[in-house]
Amino acid sequence: KLRKKCPNRTEMALLSTGLVNKLYPSGKRPESVALAVVPPLELKRINHSSGTMLVLENIQDPGNLGTMLRSAEAFGTESVVCTFPKLPNGTSSAKRLFSRVAIRASMGSIFRLRLAICNDIQDVLHYCKKHAIPVIASTPCSRSAYLSVNELIREGGINQNRILLAV
Repeated sequence: KLRKKCPNRTEMALLSTGLVNKLYPSGKRPESVALAVVPPLELKRINHSSGTMLVLENIQDPGNLGTMLRSAEAFGTESVVCTFPKLPNGTSSAKRLFSRVAIRASMGSIFRLRLAICNDIQDVLHYCKKHAIPVIASTPCSRSAYLSVNELIREGGINQNRILLAV
């Protein structure tokens, strides 16, 4: 059944029950499992000359991260930069971005967006300054409302195709 849906060059293997149990300890097992190579995730990969970028700073919940990736794609965002501080236990940022929960919540968007990871938001801000990318930031802690993005574009002369949204 799965073979019919995949291109001819797709390699397939049958996993042992023990391995499947180890991969899915909760007992919820998918019908099929895919293995993918993680692309390079450097900031320089991001095409800063077209489209909107979304920067997500230190999103803790992988389900929320996946949902934001899915929403970003739905709204036409081409690139997403995630900042995660280095963890003392050695967990890699890529592992946090590509967790099972984040992948599932993204509904596949994680594989269609251009992604980059930085350890520090200052690196992203420096990149934006270097490439003259306007930054619009939001925070759940703000006590005052500012102009909408459309108002900023209209009144501030910001090019709508080169806005970085930082959340």
